[in-house]
Amino acid sequence: MVNHRALPQRRPPTPILTPLAPPPTGGAGGFLKEMTMTKHTPGPWKVLADEEKLGLHPNHAYRFIGTADFDEDANTGEIIARLTDSPNIAGNANLLAAAPDLLAILTRIIDRATHPNSDGGVLWDDVDAARAAIAKAGGAA
Repeated sequence: MVNHRALPQRRPPTPILTPLAPPPTGGAGGFLKEMTMTKHTPGPWKVLADEEKLGLHPNHAYRFIGTADFDEDANTGEIIARLTDSPNIAGNANLLAAAPDLLAILTRIIDRATHPNSDGGVLWDDVDAARAAIAKAGGAA
């Protein structure tokens, strides 16, 4: 269920993001549609451990980024990325796994805010989705 309570208006004096072209009059899909059509593996993504080496070093718990349906035994999903050792491997892994969620909510917020019938406000549902994506990027389940 969509929560239609709009946040109070706080518009900057000049736009932070300027569209390359005016938003279409058709509504949903906005000016970001063309920008977000880059090819990437659809989300959600998750952090995966290197099961063969798990327990040998803490970094092996954050070795791969894969699709949420990844299961090597069932031969489903796919590996998106393999992370190399670094002091920030856990944070990097969580941020990468949250990338599709972050892209989706940012696209939705900008699309709604630039829709021809929009008052420019952000809906609480968008705020909740943004908070969830940020929490995932920070390592929350």
